[in-house]
Amino acid sequence: MNTNHMHAWLKKVTYFLMLLVTYVANSYSADNVIENLAEAIIDKQLPYLLHEHKDKRWELGTYNLKIERTGKPTLKSNNVNLELSFPINALMTGKIKKKILGTKITIGCNSRFDTTAKVNVTPTAKPAGYVSEVNISIHVPPTDLKCDGVRIPIKSALDTLIKDEKNKWESDLETNINNIFKQVGI
Repeated sequence: MNTNHMHAWLKKVTYFLMLLVTYVANSYSADNVIENLAEAIIDKQLPYLLHEHKDKRWELGTYNLKIERTGKPTLKSNNVNLELSFPINALMTGKIKKKILGTKITIGCNSRFDTTAKVNVTPTAKPAGYVSEVNISIHVPPTDLKCDGVRIPIKSALDTLIKDEKNKWESDLETNINNIFKQVGI
């Protein structure tokens, strides 16, 4: 097993143990010590760079988007689901490229905002083993793209981007969690 596969396997085992310990502890009305331990594990394993793409084309030109975790995660759980929330920062930079009166104009733009991402995980026991359902929510505050003094509202564009990516993000997390359940035989 090469180093990358070993690291990926250890990461999956860590996430599974965190989920299992939290679920079992809450089933027996444990104190929040387990949640604190799980938060520490997630804090070490959850990358700071969550999403990035560069030179993506849009109707006004091209843009780059970087979404980073900016702080510690918070975990809450009950006998039905786990809710993980963590602060994120989104930085968007780009160039508007337009032709005006026969002259090509390129204007530099940027936008930055902070918000909170929430991930709800609902593990369910099935005859074939545990499966999880994941729901991700990211609230985008009113946000403008600032382009050399001109402000362009982009909240709806960012909401659309999240909507377009959300199913893939949720599906990837569900697959990873369900694979962990299978690997440990539950």
